[in-house]
Amino acid sequence: MTKGRERLNFGRGKISVAVKPTNYRVKAMDIKQHRNGIVTLHRPAQKVHRKGFKYKRKDIGAPGKGPRIIKVLKKGKMTKIAVQGGFIKEGQRVSDIPTSRMDDFARYLAKRVGPARAFRMFQVQLLFRKRQPDGFQDKMLRARETIAREHPEALTPKAAIREWSKGMTPAERARAMPSRKGRSGYKLIGGRWRKVE
Repeated sequence: MTKGRERLNFGRGKISVAVKPTNYRVKAMDIKQHRNGIVTLHRPAQKVHRKGFKYKRKDIGAPGKGPRIIKVLKKGKMTKIAVQGGFIKEGQRVSDIPTSRMDDFARYLAKRVGPARAFRMFQVQLLFRKRQPDGFQDKMLRARETIAREHPEALTPKAAIREWSKGMTPAERARAMPSRKGRSGYKLIGGRWRKVE
């Protein structure tokens, strides 16, 4: 971030950048101009007082490592499910769902796509949409916690997995883990393990 600049929220997709007033000194220097020969002009030292100002620009987010592809979240997926469930009308966003109905939407989404995927969808919204207005973060947090509270078996913590797999060899752990790879009835088709009947 440029020194002397402060970021302020300004609605969806725009931010207001406030540039602070600054004072700086310009050194004295000789300027050579070529006009029918060389003319040397002397510019004395001067102090510059710049007033503070504000301008609006597109919010491109905090600097990062470039675009990231998140397989959990497809554009418009949550909105489409919310419209089908009657939580919002066509043309509205997930952020338009009232806070009082977020618990019901979280349960509906968990029923449609599974609790683990629904939890990750809300987690992604929390991580990558931090500058949304109108209590968006609170709504997503509430929905995520509803799924975590009602489906703890689907969200097994890493510590529990580590405790469960203590004393196992890597081969035993791979066989015992709920993965499709190497299990009977599954075959690698197009880079994915699919059930074969």
